Amino acid sequence: MDREKGIIVKPGRLRMRRERLILDFGDAYFVTSFMRERLGVVYDYAVESGSLPLILYRILGKAAMRRAQTWMDGSIARYIAPRDLASQRISDFLMEFGDESNLRAFYGKYLRNPVQGISIDTTALPNQIDMGITQWGYSSEVMDEEIKLLLVMDRERRKPLYFRYLPGSILDVSSLQATNAEMEKLGIRSALTIMDAGFFSEDNLKSLHGKTDFLIRVPANRSLYRDAIESSGNMEDPERAVRYGNRILFIQSGKAQFAGHDVFVHTVLDPERRGRELRRYLLRHPKDYDAFKVRRKGFMVLMSSSVIGREDLIPLYYTRQYVEKAFSYSKEDLSLLPLRVHREEALRGYLFLIFLSLIVYMEMQNILESVELSLDVLRNLKCKVYENDVVIQEPTREQKKLFEKIEVVVPNLMGI
Repeated sequence: MDREKGIIVKPGRLRMRRERLILDFGDAYFVTSFMRERLGVVYDYAVESGSLPLILYRILGKAAMRRAQTWMDGSIARYIAPRDLASQRISDFLMEFGDESNLRAFYGKYLRNPVQGISIDTTALPNQIDMGITQWGYSSEVMDEEIKLLLVMDRERRKPLYFRYLPGSILDVSSLQATNAEMEKLGIRSALTIMDAGFFSEDNLKSLHGKTDFLIRVPANRSLYRDAIESSGNMEDPERAVRYGNRILFIQSGKAQFAGHDVFVHTVLDPERRGRELRRYLLRHPKDYDAFKVRRKGFMVLMSSSVIGREDLIPLYYTRQYVEKAFSYSKEDLSLLPLRVHREEALRGYLFLIFLSLIVYMEMQNILESVELSLDVLRNLKCKVYENDVVIQEPTREQKKLFEKIEVVVPNLMGI
């Protein structure tokens, strides 16, 4: 065995262990441990429902569902969360998982803490699936066959709260009241709702009065928008200046009547954006320019149901960006698109799976500087599976540094 150290074993006296597998270890172990430590309700539900291996695959594997079994065969997930991930078995699971009772069972456990404020937005999911809800819709200045995904975020905790999908032809403005009614049934009651201009209408804002405060952007085609800009006067008065990061904005606020209620209208000027937009516009229209289009460049008009201080207005409104980030994570990091299901029940199950994966991914993002970089480092930690046990390789210096950083989040990670 080692002649220099004097360790000699006669032939036949030592039974060598037979190596069976070398598996990716660190990433799946970390995500599972993270869920158990930080997201107990989600972890317990994932184990109970059998969705844990697919949540791990969406976060770590990312490829098409038909490749899930290949990923599982090379990962410690085959022992942490064993499941048959053959393509047909996944299809059957998504059909069952998408049952409305499963969603309500999860929401009943997940939505327990009060919500101080929410942000609501939608995104388009283009597809050519032959389903009734795939309809022609208009988004990002493009007409396409699509389904719309609506997401509600807890703006303070940066956590997804609720999702629903809509036919592609349904406008944002038509979805708000039904969404609020559904959230009330689930127990989501918010002190403040932040929305983009797509949800702006008299009926929608009437429905919110007395139930929740709101902050919403006023669409440019509204007379209220035009009146606010034309009456803004000398916006670049230093008295109206507000710092937002490295930018200086100018804000003028006033009281108005809308849909039978008192509201507060906030006119916001971003001089840097105005300069860029004005240059582009006048280069295209040097002679045939529209006077109001020139006037409105760089302006944004917001409406709130209650008084909001100038220093708080812009940071508060831009918490909407967390919804946009959630959509970006879903599409780019969790590989939401393209949609490869062919029945609405399976679609609902698939979107529910993405929603659970998104909760985990965004919670990791709140802790780690870069989830993707961290998972890449962890993925390179391997383990060898022998006949009777598992041996983990010695972590590299880079992996040890990462472990030291996240050990506060997942105790005992260094003790694997």
